[in-house]
Amino acid sequence: MPSRTTTKHCSAPVEDIHGDVLRTVRQLRSGMSLDDFCDAYKLTARHHPQLPLVQLSYDQRASDVANAVVQECRGLLLEKNTWRVVMMPFSKFFNADEPNAKATREAFDWSTARVYEKLDGSLTTLYWYGGCWHVASMRLPAADGEVPGSSGGTFACIFWKAFAAAGFSLPIAPAAQQRCFMFELCLPGHTIVVRHATASLSLIGARDLVRLEELDVEAVGAEYGWTTPARLPAPVSLAAVQAAARALNPVEHEGYVAVDGCFRRLKVKSPSYVALHHIGEHNLRKDCGAEHGGAQRRKPLSEEQARMQRRRLLEVARCREGDEFLAYFPTLRANFRTVVHELASLGTHLSRCLMERPAPTAHPALRTLTSRAEALWGAEDGCPTGGALTKRAAKREQTHVRAKAVAAKVIYDSKIAELAEYPVT
Repeated sequence: MPSRTTTKHCSAPVEDIHGDVLRTVRQLRSGMSLDDFCDAYKLTARHHPQLPLVQLSYDQRASDVANAVVQECRGLLLEKNTWRVVMMPFSKFFNADEPNAKATREAFDWSTARVYEKLDGSLTTLYWYGGCWHVASMRLPAADGEVPGSSGGTFACIFWKAFAAAGFSLPIAPAAQQRCFMFELCLPGHTIVVRHATASLSLIGARDLVRLEELDVEAVGAEYGWTTPARLPAPVSLAAVQAAARALNPVEHEGYVAVDGCFRRLKVKSPSYVALHHIGEHNLRKDCGAEHGGAQRRKPLSEEQARMQRRRLLEVARCREGDEFLAYFPTLRANFRTVVHELASLGTHLSRCLMERPAPTAHPALRTLTSRAEALWGAEDGCPTGGALTKRAAKREQTHVRAKAVAAKVIYDSKIAELAEYPVT
């Protein structure tokens, strides 16, 4: 197997980066302002509370994840003004059967591939800055967000507790200060789908920040005494990994990540996990078994199950996770297209309402949406900042304009899930 500590002679689409070759860094160093850069690519910039660092993250709904710049900004941490890379976790990668994975799938070298268990937890990254080690989460450079179910504990606090509990030690050699280390933090009280009996911390990646090249995770784990995920025995192939994923218990395992010698990555999730994550346990048996080799005959969904399936598909559409979902459940493509069409039609309808500004009584959908919005937010806080109109602008407009802004905000913030309640023509 060729060395996995270098991308020489490799053609991975996003990781062809050395020094100033990062597209993000090039644009910022060319004079483009951070605000303009984030606006152009629909990114979120979060500043470290104490250090001169800014973390760039894409927005799952708004950003074009097929764009190479957006793919770089998956928790990318830069020093302000110099735009030096301080931390670079993984670039965005995709499920093997997603359209956006096509180039990687075709170039992927299975002869050099290693396939690791995909842990169902939270990405936390260890990085060096200002003479000491720090930890970041996917979207917060100080990992100071509260962990759900932790009674106020932050990701950073719980990371360090798990780090100590695992018996891990921080690197001492100066060379380690030019690396960042990606860990998966799995917690019993923060369940996504897989249920964790105890807290655990596993090294899932590492990067040389001078050359911006990934390092062999197993070699790095052995060097520092850090645990790494379980690996499938070689030889491996896409078909073999997909078969292994189908056999997984979704409440115990999420799936696998395949990594070749050039550090191209492909996700292969358990279809049962995807079903639980996206459409709920009540649809798991009916939609998963027959689609992926199950022998049982599918029974028609009950009216309530069909309604809930449609509700879940709407959530998938709004979160722009259709490619991942349909990669595992192509038989629901027609249902999904119907929901997407209805959602788009409703968006057009609301936009038209906002532009035409007739009396609100002419729009039953808006009356219904407004009443639901008032119930959700309260009459005094009906128009949150960030909707079709800002709060300040809404105060200058008529009540019916405020109601329409509320209606649009409700729909696109996933507060309402049943399109059938509202006319779209």
